[in-house]
Amino acid sequence: MIVEEAPTARGPEHDVLPITREGGFYSCASGGLGHSLPAAVGVALAKRGCHVDITAFPVEDGEDAWPADEALVRYLDSGAPPERVSISSDAGGCLPCFDGAGRITHMDVGHSGSLLETLKALLARGVSLQQALPAFTCNPAGLLRLPRKGRVAVGMDADLVVLDAAGDVREVFAGGVAHVRAGAPVRRGMFEN
Repeated sequence: MIVEEAPTARGPEHDVLPITREGGFYSCASGGLGHSLPAAVGVALAKRGCHVDITAFPVEDGEDAWPADEALVRYLDSGAPPERVSISSDAGGCLPCFDGAGRITHMDVGHSGSLLETLKALLARGVSLQQALPAFTCNPAGLLRLPRKGRVAVGMDADLVVLDAAGDVREVFAGGVAHVRAGAPVRRGMFEN
């Protein structure tokens, strides 16, 4: 399987890692469906069995990109297989910032709230949790072959996020251990304040 980060690396990447079987190529994390991976191409690839990843990131006014919620709604409305799409983020990763001419002006860092913001935007648009959640949960878990992730069932890893009616995080459990209770962190990672 080849996971492409940037289309500009495609030539040298494929010289070294040729695609030799159907479903062995994935383009992802390149700025959202409709930005660097045109929507029509993403939908066509998904209908042929490939997986499409939509990157959740802030879209500035006038930027040539769709927000992740818009991209997912367009994807689902296209009739492409709903099990072939995921939404991920560049949380903690570097994000290049461009000027109007497409030149990189500086680097920024993705933030961890982009996935929750995307889910809230989908809910505000009237997309049901049943339609939205697979792109955040079982679809990426299946793609990454993580059989104990992405679903709530006996024997799973017990990674849970509990939302209130407004879509705000109330509780977070990772491996069955509470990390957020009543909306406040109760456990932090080694690099968090």
